[in-house]
Amino acid sequence: MEVEYKKKFLKELSKLPVEYAKTIEEFIFDDYRVGIKKENNCVIIETVKHRREIYKYFP
Repeated sequence: MEVEYKKKFLKELSKLPVEYAKTIEEFIFDDYRVGIKKENNCVIIETVKHRREIYKYFP
């Protein structure tokens, strides 16, 4: 399976506090959510936002 990171996600990731950004591969966040979409045989990691904001921008 292929994994693709959107530019938007990487930009948002760079703005996170270091302790959250370091754990991205394990997807362990306290107050942050990752927007992930699966298309065909590819996982697309689209966005990372605070839990208050994710539902406004990601379905």
